Amino acid sequence: MPTAWGHYRKTVARGVSNLALRKLAVGLLVSGVLGFQLYCVLPIGPKYRNWYWPFVNFPMFSTPVEPGSLISAWELRAQPCAARSQVQVLTFRDLGVRTFNFVALLRNAGKVGNPEPRDVEKARNAQSALSVLLNQRFPGRFCNAELWRKSVVLETTIDTRTQPPWERVHMWNPRSESATGGGPS
Repeated sequence: MPTAWGHYRKTVARGVSNLALRKLAVGLLVSGVLGFQLYCVLPIGPKYRNWYWPFVNFPMFSTPVEPGSLISAWELRAQPCAARSQVQVLTFRDLGVRTFNFVALLRNAGKVGNPEPRDVEKARNAQSALSVLLNQRFPGRFCNAELWRKSVVLETTIDTRTQPPWERVHMWNPRSESATGGGPS
């Protein structure tokens, strides 16, 4: 009997130490994942990366909004080629893309007038991608695509009664994928 009890004690003691090591490994893994997420989101270091929370599709978790911040709403409008047809406002659902990707394309396409070569390249690529999406989803239907922006500067309180007007930022022909105008027109 003493030998069986001794064997049982060694097995239990070995099992407890293995269990403790497993718990420690899992705890380190969870801490590492959460720590990496915090590193991606929090402004640590000299340059803030402006990355978004990995599992949430809301950019509001990334960039703080303070009084004096400029918030812009973007809109893609397309003019059908048919005579006397109304301009249509297109959404991410119409083009079959995710919300965040659509907003990023509109923001980048809005950088047309910026003097930096990197912004000009981003604008050209975004405009080309929007043209491709328009031509894939609506082949030959639209002759002009327009990018519109509404900008609001945040004060300490937001007055919802005053709405800023929409302004056309850019217009191009999605069929030719070349710009027809550079700035507000």
